[in-house]
Amino acid sequence: KQKGSHRRIGVRQGDPASPALYNAAVGLVFIQASREWWAGGWGFVFHNGHTTHFIPILAYADDPALLATSVSSMLYMLRDADRRLSTLGLAIRPG
Repeated sequence: KQKGSHRRIGVRQGDPASPALYNAAVGLVFIQASREWWAGGWGFVFHNGHTTHFIPILAYADDPALLATSVSSMLYMLRDADRRLSTLGLAIRPG
């Protein structure tokens, strides 16, 4: 490695590929997580009269929202999501 050289990873800010790559990577993480959360009964409970549905996450662009019926459920889901996202070098920043 030469003095003054920098190794870069990722996609540059403003690159047209950036949203697609982000959505593909994060989407895969949340699809896997939501399947497990749904199977465990985690998430918002919706009854349509005949069937009970669990909705653990809503997402729009780069703003996912986790849904839970209790504080303990939300804390579990946040920790699990943060652990999963950390494998991509990402972290949850509330706010």
